[in-house]
Amino acid sequence: MATGSVAQQGGDLLLQLGVGGIFAFIIIKEVLTIVFKNKRNGGPSRATTPDMFAILRDTQTLVRELHKWHDAKDEDHVFVWYVRKSLEHQIENLAGAVESMSRAAQRQTDIIESAFESMLDEIKGMLAELKALRAQGRRSGD
Repeated sequence: MATGSVAQQGGDLLLQLGVGGIFAFIIIKEVLTIVFKNKRNGGPSRATTPDMFAILRDTQTLVRELHKWHDAKDEDHVFVWYVRKSLEHQIENLAGAVESMSRAAQRQTDIIESAFESMLDEIKGMLAELKALRAQGRRSGD
């Protein structure tokens, strides 16, 4: 025996139907509205009236396909269109780690460039001293 109010049971039914069921309900409602409207107004001739059963079969096929798309699950049995909150957090953490590594790499690059410039200045100074010593040695050897 079902428990709960009629309104709650109707709400549960909507949740159980899902997107595909609601879509099918809307399509069927629209088709029936057209059919009853045509019937009240005398309707178009049978030659121009679309086959309602063909429309319903096509709608049924589309709803089944839509259900398959929404029912697809990954190897953990989680719907593929659903992103877990834990995955979202891990992606945010990963982005933060990549940004941190990028800053560290930039600092390392700056340090290496500075060290290279200092070493280059030191080498230039040593070359100048070496040239001066050679010039002095040539003068004293002459």
